[in-house]
Amino acid sequence: MTDVPRNLRLLLIEDSEEDAFLLERQLRRVGFNPDIHRVTSEEELKAAFPLNPWELVISDFHLPRFSGMDALRLVRSMDEEIPFLLISGAIGEETAVEVMRAGASDYLLKGNLARLGPAVDRELRESAARRRQIKTERSRKRMEDALQAILVGTVSVIGVDFFRSLVRELAQSLGTKAAFVIEFPQKPSEAASIRAVHGIPSVSEGTKITLSDALLHPFATPGSADVVGMLPESLGNLDFLRGQDLAGIAGTRLTGTDGKSLGLLVVCDEKPFDQDGLATDILSIFGARAASELERMKTEREKNDLQEQLWHSQKLEAIGTLAGGISHDINNILSSIWGHAQILQMRKSLSQADMESLDGILAACRRARDLVKQILSFSRKSSPETSVVQMGEIVLETASLLRATLPSSMTIESIVDPQTPDIKADPNQMHQVLMNLCTNASQVISAESGRILMRVGPVSIEDRVYLRCQVSDNGTGIPAAVLPRIFEPFFTTKETGKGTGLGLSVVHGIIRNHGGTISVESQEGLGTTFTIDFPSYEQGSKVSTGNLSSEIPTGTSQKILVVDDEEAVSDVLCQLLEILGYEAVSFGDPLKAIEEFRQDPGKWDAVITDRTMPGMNGETLALTLHEIRPGIPIVMSSGFEGDLRSTDTRKAGIKALLPKPFQASDLAQTLHRILDE
Repeated sequence: MTDVPRNLRLLLIEDSEEDAFLLERQLRRVGFNPDIHRVTSEEELKAAFPLNPWELVISDFHLPRFSGMDALRLVRSMDEEIPFLLISGAIGEETAVEVMRAGASDYLLKGNLARLGPAVDRELRESAARRRQIKTERSRKRMEDALQAILVGTVSVIGVDFFRSLVRELAQSLGTKAAFVIEFPQKPSEAASIRAVHGIPSVSEGTKITLSDALLHPFATPGSADVVGMLPESLGNLDFLRGQDLAGIAGTRLTGTDGKSLGLLVVCDEKPFDQDGLATDILSIFGARAASELERMKTEREKNDLQEQLWHSQKLEAIGTLAGGISHDINNILSSIWGHAQILQMRKSLSQADMESLDGILAACRRARDLVKQILSFSRKSSPETSVVQMGEIVLETASLLRATLPSSMTIESIVDPQTPDIKADPNQMHQVLMNLCTNASQVISAESGRILMRVGPVSIEDRVYLRCQVSDNGTGIPAAVLPRIFEPFFTTKETGKGTGLGLSVVHGIIRNHGGTISVESQEGLGTTFTIDFPSYEQGSKVSTGNLSSEIPTGTSQKILVVDDEEAVSDVLCQLLEILGYEAVSFGDPLKAIEEFRQDPGKWDAVITDRTMPGMNGETLALTLHEIRPGIPIVMSSGFEGDLRSTDTRKAGIKALLPKPFQASDLAQTLHRILDE
């Protein structure tokens, strides 16, 4: 025994005060400091046993109102493991055997209490060992039950149903009142949410929770379970636990395989948690399963997002392929319609009513041409052909064009900073960006007091000079619910038939292809501002984007060879050339055109050829004609603008490119330029 008295909680069943005194004295003599509660009857024993976690029961064998054997049976019915010693003044061998079989730990004679100390010490040690073993076995059994519960409860479900089953089985495994899972947001700007909850009827799934240090601090270690014990006074963002009659909380932070936190798994109970490790182990097991499911769901969402992006990409690619395939034919048709309309317009012999109808035809042609260009621009995969551009000139030109087309009551303003830097860009696409934005603005501003402002100037971003172009309006604004989707392809708020949903997506694509960025700010009822930033370009010569001369140059009876398999296109092209002062001969078959050219190469001043024709494309035709007569000026026209930018086109020595459908002025100026050269 140690020199320091050992405390002992003793329940003594003894009717003799003198014997009780002697027993207590003997215990103190051998190093115990007993806390004795003495009872003398069955009723007192029943009342006293639950009052204290007793370490030892000692009972006299002979009692006035009930026997030591009765006391033994009663104690064993209430606790099978507590050490029970019987003491008697005289006991026979048969009685001693019966006592031991009945469950007594040992028996002693009152006349020989020298064995009391060693017997008590032995039984206490064996009892502690038995209780540890029992506790271990119970923990093992609870762990097995928990594993079985999580396997059975969640093996056949995923997603929301999985977490519902998990928190229910977790609460049952730990014997707690409540359990819930918090899922962390995918984006910092979003709020966390209750993925599933059990035992708290006032909280529903999907409840939003703002993450805070007060909420996360108790569960700070990723991947490990923390038994907090008492419910903290400061609940942070877990205020929904107030009023639930809860006193203890435990939980674990859920982490993915990459170490990033995915959420929290929390259990709460009406009493504080014991720091025995079992709750920690079970929480860790359930937490690992919950983290695995959260990661699966995250991966599934990312996969769906990628599939959605792939689907959009495939859809756009299909549109691009379709657009490339049909644009040539569409533009051939438009070329014929537009050409004949321009021929009628040049004759100037029509009545006012006929001219108005003709203007309607031309307007419809321009709208169809612009729609085809939008689709081609959106689906184009190649980089834009850029040059050094003065964006201020494009802004001024766009403003001038808008003033001529929009109602005079609308105000169109442009502000160009003299220090505006140059950019490397495709000037035609810059025109398209501004026209699209301004056209959209004109549709949402008042016809009487509407105002569109284009502003361009320098801005410093991260120590680099950028060109910033802003298009603002005082229109109706964009609803907050719509704002995130305005750049999506095919998304439109316009009525069916009044919008393709390609305008802003084309703008976004053009700006992105030029290495720029676009953002938008809008307030309903106050207006919208689009802000575009391009990196500045400091080197190279400037390219003016001003208007071409309004005068249409004419020819002097030069002979032009026209090669196009579309009879309607070649017919109208020849008529336009004749009106412009040229002599034109057309061929629908490239081989026949080569044969005619070979007979007298010197009589032809220039060649206009289509790009896509049966049996031979425009580049091959150009190479063949150059072999016959080097240097012959050749213009290639195509309904698909991308054809005019290929390497083969440049290698073929083609002098000029003319996209279909074209205006008579474009045709005249192109021919005038290459013939002068």
